[in-house]
This record gives sequence, C-alpha cells and structure tokens, in this order.
Amino acid sequence: MTYAAAHGWTRVGPNERVHPTGWRIASCIIQGKPRHILWHGGETQGNCPSVDVAVGRRVELLGQVR
Repeated sequence: MTYAAAHGWTRVGPNERVHPTGWRIASCIIQGKPRHILWHGGETQGNCPSVDVAVGRRVELLGQVR
C-alpha cells in the first residue's frame, strides 16, 4: 500500500488522486519538472515535488492523519 493510499487517497486517473473529504492532487509538469498540486475546493493548497509531500501538506494543514 502506498503512503497516499494509507491516508485515504484513491487514484481516479493517470494524473489525479482524490480524498473522500473532497481534496485532490493533480500531477503535472511545470517548467519541465513533475509537480503535484494539492487542491481543496477551487483553491490550490500546495505545489509539491511528490505525491507524498502533497499528502503530508494536507495533514499539516488539517492537523490530522486522515
């Protein structure tokens, strides 16, 4: 099980993961580098170098694990 899956994230496409609470992580290329954008509602909450960092950012913002 991946770190993201252990924290409740599900892959819904080749470049996107969702959390049951409505958060999303979109994977993309920005200026030639892979990035993982954490979204909640219509706002970005982080531009992260890996999915694991994006998952950790959500934990940091909410102060909870799941």
